[in-house]
Amino acid sequence: ETVDAHLDEVEDAIGDGDPAQFAFWSIDRPEQAPDEPEARVLRALADEIGISAQQLGSLSRHRAAIRAQQAALQRCHALLARARAQVH
Repeated sequence: ETVDAHLDEVEDAIGDGDPAQFAFWSIDRPEQAPDEPEARVLRALADEIGISAQQLGSLSRHRAAIRAQQAALQRCHALLARARAQVH
């Protein structure tokens, strides 16, 4: 039970917040013309979580680094699942 509580804390600490989820999602989207519906939705989501147009644009310039971070987070989640399985 105590180990599960600690693993829960680690999972919460590395959990994806809204800005991180949005960044990961937006990186996998192809660039759209500004007047296309998907581009408008992307801007609306950016406004909702408080990301400026400049920050949104910089996400595209950092695709490789964001993808690497996304892969690292996925690996952390997989390792946490393995740790839980070994504890039980």
